[in-house]
Amino acid sequence: MAAFVGFAARALCAFCGLPQVAAAEQRQWMRPGSNLPSGTDAIRGFRFLNWSRTFGCAPSALYYPRTRDEIVRLIKEAASRGDKVKVVGAGHSPSDIACTSGVMLDLRHHNRVLEVDKANRTVKVEAGIRISELVDRLAWLGLALSSLGSIAEQTVAGAMATGTHGTGCAFGLLSTQAVAMELVDAAGNVVSCSRHHNRDVFLAACCSLGALGVVCSVTLRCEQSFKLRSSQVACTLDALLCDDAWRRVATSADHVRFWWFPHTRNVVVWRATRCSGSAPSLEGERLPFSWFWDRFVGYHLLESLLWLASFARSCAPLLNRLYFRLLFGGSTPAKASGGRRASPLSALLTERLAGDEPLGPKERLGRGDRIFTFDCLFKQSVNEWAIPQAEFPVAMDRLRVAIDEHALNVDFPVEIRFARGDDAFLSPCHGRDTCYIGVIMYRPYGKLVEYKKYWEVYENVMFQSGGRPHWAKAHKLRASELRELYPRWSDFLDVRRHLDPALLFTNDYLAKVLGEYTTKDDGAVV
Repeated sequence: MAAFVGFAARALCAFCGLPQVAAAEQRQWMRPGSNLPSGTDAIRGFRFLNWSRTFGCAPSALYYPRTRDEIVRLIKEAASRGDKVKVVGAGHSPSDIACTSGVMLDLRHHNRVLEVDKANRTVKVEAGIRISELVDRLAWLGLALSSLGSIAEQTVAGAMATGTHGTGCAFGLLSTQAVAMELVDAAGNVVSCSRHHNRDVFLAACCSLGALGVVCSVTLRCEQSFKLRSSQVACTLDALLCDDAWRRVATSADHVRFWWFPHTRNVVVWRATRCSGSAPSLEGERLPFSWFWDRFVGYHLLESLLWLASFARSCAPLLNRLYFRLLFGGSTPAKASGGRRASPLSALLTERLAGDEPLGPKERLGRGDRIFTFDCLFKQSVNEWAIPQAEFPVAMDRLRVAIDEHALNVDFPVEIRFARGDDAFLSPCHGRDTCYIGVIMYRPYGKLVEYKKYWEVYENVMFQSGGRPHWAKAHKLRASELRELYPRWSDFLDVRRHLDPALLFTNDYLAKVLGEYTTKDDGAVV
């Protein structure tokens, strides 16, 4: 009943053009406010909830430091009391990675742009700056980040620490754009690192899970501002998986992702390519908006249908097919005869992926960061693993069969993205070009929809395919299993022991995925 009332209220607000802010969301910790304490003033009796409202905690104290000196002071004071310390970014990680019963540091006020080197195209920023704020500032300077994830609300340091990625076979994680960092270790020392100085610390810090200390600044490599031309076309999963057609499509543009609609053969191919020409201005870059399609159909109607389907999960396949038809009119390449797979790239798919013809209804042109990012819609349960690119066809076949065999009724989409291999110690892309496969179960109007069986089936498929879980997502693997997946695992732990011998920065999540160590009476690490 509460969900129905919520939907009715939201629909009324939408019809009348009124703002829609739920009472619970008004209390969310992440909402900006000019009356927030700063510096070393503590907030007590505070409860943290992540964005998807799937994990929360009650830290003993919350602080909003503005300067590096304040961060150093808070770390030293917490260590002297025996408290644990955990930094929280934007709270978008759908796991308990940011949770603590100790001291929580929110770096939203530690968010300045410190240096800009236009000649070498680098920018040094404080760790708490939001990516959305940074890309706006870079645009005024004629600069841009080379690749972004699907959202830009994370802090720079938080996105790097959890292995945030975009898509593109020639592009790596966000952390691959970092050239230097400064962090405060458990003793309150400021440690500088780069590929040429404290190299092991740098390669550990590029995907640190917040286990090494508090990152206070990051220097990022940029490129000249660019526009992206994006398009979405429909095809079939069979066509993509046959004869390595997926690989040709994945490399047919700078940035490519696939969305598969479970219980159907339907796939949406999203492609974005840099456009030549001068840097875009900041004016006139807003994308066309249709209230009916973007808000009524794409948000309100969809959420209400998802809510109804949560009471009759057998309706999920019907909803997936219906929504694909709403988006693409049900047009996909013709089905292969005799139940055999379609030809690798049917004439229709080839035609739709070709050329520079004028913008169509599924195409957009705009500033790069505005094309990379989009609305994640509703609260959701999310899981994502990284597998070797060569395993993609087998993994998708296994997942499709497993969903049918276990009679799972799952939401759309299954998202497939690509990333270049790197050398960060705990990067899911370490040592291999990577394909990310992510799954979603929406939580319409905050209603929890059962997902655990789906997650179990999905994770088993990913594990069989040599997968590594996304660090920001909730997954079942423990340190004993994870250490076998990362060749530089021991090197990361060595850096951790050096920077945080007493586990000042640990929490339940890190104890689970990294394990713990103890110290002897003489202080030696065991």
